Amino acid sequence: MIYNRGGHKDLLGKIEKDNLKLLCSYAQKGYVLLASQYRECDGGEGKDMYGGKDIDDVLNLIPLAKSLDFTIPEKIVMIGYSRGGLMTYLSIKNQAEIKAAAIISGVTDLELLLNERGI
Repeated sequence: MIYNRGGHKDLLGKIEKDNLKLLCSYAQKGYVLLASQYRECDGGEGKDMYGGKDIDDVLNLIPLAKSLDFTIPEKIVMIGYSRGGLMTYLSIKNQAEIKAAAIISGVTDLELLLNERGI
């Protein structure tokens, strides 16, 4: 399972102690979990483009998942929360080789989001 978190940079949804319970619940159900913190998070390299070139970071998790001996390449799935939903939509648009996707509260209107939150 490729997990696409919400938020941007170090704000809201970054992978840390507070949301590990959710991630561990997937692992307890037998999923191998891969995730990206996105660019600029925790001092990471690159620029967080909120659905720009940073989508490549998500898409690059797919060949990584397929290369692992303990995964089933034809059963890769993706889940995205909020901004992670946007990243999941973009992955599908870019013909990501995944079996299924789930999107929870995914961002669909970036102009509205920019106007409301000033991201």
